[in-house]
Amino acid sequence: TFSRFQRGGVVEADHHETGFGYSPGKDAYGRPVIFTQEGATAFAKMMKASKGAVRTEDVTSSRRTPEKNREVKGVPGSNHLYGNAVDIHGGSKVWMKANGLNHGFKNLVYSGHDGHFDFIGGGAKLVPGDGDEMTARNYMSGPYAGDQPSVLDNAISVGKMFFEML
Repeated sequence: TFSRFQRGGVVEADHHETGFGYSPGKDAYGRPVIFTQEGATAFAKMMKASKGAVRTEDVTSSRRTPEKNREVKGVPGSNHLYGNAVDIHGGSKVWMKANGLNHGFKNLVYSGHDGHFDFIGGGAKLVPGDGDEMTARNYMSGPYAGDQPSVLDNAISVGKMFFEML
């Protein structure tokens, strides 16, 4: 495992759970947040544009090795495998839901989990969706408006995800 971190930039990094890629900082578990070079650069610019609202410490999953993807029961062919997806929570998620698309990060909602973003900027390789995902904007204003999970539902989901990772 190696990583080099510098303040405010993107560096090459490698970790046994994330593999090799480019990182703008460390995630909630102290691992490097790994993207493609283009994704990492876009994320770093988004962090700066957010004036501190978007933080790598709110990331719970970025690039995954195939082994890690199987361990967390990720979808085969997930964009996490290519460094083009991120799961993020807290104030970062709130800011990205409102502004992420301007920086190439599209919010997808899977079974009420609204903290997943695919990096779609500049021709990133994307796996076709399974038809169950919706952008957060559609989820909040489309035919499912009013069906959003409550704060308690979200807390329970986050708790389940945490314990599944242990």
